Amino acid sequence: MSVKLFINLSCLVYPLTGIGCYTKNIAKECLKRNINLVGIKNGVLLDSVQIESLLSSLDEYGIENDEGGAKDKLKSFIRSLPGSYSFRHFILSFRSKNIMKRLAREGFIYFEPNFIALPYAGKTIVTIHDLSFLAFPEYHPAERVRFLQEKVKENIALATHVVVDSHFIKQELLSAYDVKEAKVSTVYLGVDSDFNSSYKALGEGGLGGFDFGSNRFILSVATLEPRKNLTALVAAFRLLSECHQKGYPLVLVGDKGWKNSQLFESIKDLIKSKRVIITGYVSDLQLKELYANATVFVY
Repeated sequence: MSVKLFINLSCLVYPLTGIGCYTKNIAKECLKRNINLVGIKNGVLLDSVQIESLLSSLDEYGIENDEGGAKDKLKSFIRSLPGSYSFRHFILSFRSKNIMKRLAREGFIYFEPNFIALPYAGKTIVTIHDLSFLAFPEYHPAERVRFLQEKVKENIALATHVVVDSHFIKQELLSAYDVKEAKVSTVYLGVDSDFNSSYKALGEGGLGGFDFGSNRFILSVATLEPRKNLTALVAAFRLLSECHQKGYPLVLVGDKGWKNSQLFESIKDLIKSKRVIITGYVSDLQLKELYANATVFVY
């Protein structure tokens, strides 16, 4: 008898962030196993065939051209609105309510990959990726901090089990909340076997469509926002000699995120001299090529 599992796939929106990639890869692996898998995306029920189609469509997206950053400005504005996160959670809960009642009656286990579960009468497993909203609230939009500080405690109490990405996060969670250790499990993030040396670039033509001048570079992959600590990375990069900076440019890969104007202002000169290269969001294929060819990766 196969396990009945449903996943909240609402975070699968382009461009995928870390949690989006986490959700996508878990769903892909579940589809390979003897699991009766369904998903909910923005209140719509998806069967396994529809989930597979959704995952394939995410791989096919190219790089969007957001001239002038209009979309990023709109996202930042929405994030800043009082109650925006709570309102979105309420709408998703309302739209999913009847489907989730049915799935609970049918004995499905609910897996929430993105911190806060929707209300559910059955067994619930939720992933808490980090507690940076407690330790470093200044690196998040204020409304996100308010929402998470209000909801995470309640969410942990209601969940059947909690998954975290590392033992460090587990210890933080046990210290911050009244939760029994047996209720929390560390499940390390997996590595896609496609990330390997077979993507080493051959000959000329540049890497991933980007002309770096050579295959020597320092790579960092992260959304360009305060909590990724890229300002410290840039400061460290500036300590290198000019010769090394030119020989091993710093390549920043990732979506623009929020509150990054100070970062961009601080690296104007480095961008102009091609010592720092910002690629923006890249496809899976481009990312594999960049990882395979980087001289060093900085996290």
